[in-house]
Amino acid sequence: MDSHTGTFRLTEDGDYVVKVVYSDRSGNAMAAYESNQLTIDTVDPVITVTGLNHQSANNGKTIGFSISVTDKNIALSEFKPVLTAVIRNDNGELETLTIGLGDPVTSTNDRGETVYTYTVQNLSVDGFYSLTCSAVDYANHSVNLINSGQDNGTSSNEETMNFSVNREGSTFWIETTHNDKYSSKTFTNELDKAYANDSVEIVVHELNVDQVNISNDSDEETVFALHDGTSTGYVTLQEGSGSNGKLC
Repeated sequence: MDSHTGTFRLTEDGDYVVKVVYSDRSGNAMAAYESNQLTIDTVDPVITVTGLNHQSANNGKTIGFSISVTDKNIALSEFKPVLTAVIRNDNGELETLTIGLGDPVTSTNDRGETVYTYTVQNLSVDGFYSLTCSAVDYANHSVNLINSGQDNGTSSNEETMNFSVNREGSTFWIETTHNDKYSSKTFTNELDKAYANDSVEIVVHELNVDQVNISNDSDEETVFALHDGTSTGYVTLQEGSGSNGKLC
């Protein structure tokens, strides 16, 4: 009884089916064999945002965007964009909301790739927005970088895309760093009934499409802290690194 082994390599991306037909020297034919489909996929999904730029401040009447993922072999269930916003609610308090993205649209581009797209027509509420997304294709390529434009005409890949809506003036968000004997951790907008066992560093961010004049005159306290109801003094304000109309 003879046993023969043949080896071949599939190197190009695409869908393959292996078929085997064989006859021995006596003319005895084996039963034809055909494998199930095998797909070679070496390409990561691509996540893209259009309509808004990373680190931009926006005050148009209509402010919307689209986020899409492109890949030949991906399921909609593995495309997971998340949009959050830090807004000022009716009580004047900062509040973090998760914003719905509506229903996705499925299409195919000219390269035969599947494109899933969520489109937000208009963000009606002023706030500081953060967009994250993950996508995993059938070949288990996982990505979480968003390709988006920037105001200088270039593009960037970001794990978190940040932008603001400023139709009614400045938007604000707060970061706090809690130091303890175990670690130092940074949280956003978590001052309400917060407890810490050591010093707390608080950073208040102000963002406006227009130039904001900064005053450190103690007679014009813009930001101040209260200790048991008594002001501890005004906080020195500094200009951020962003330019007019950008995140600082």
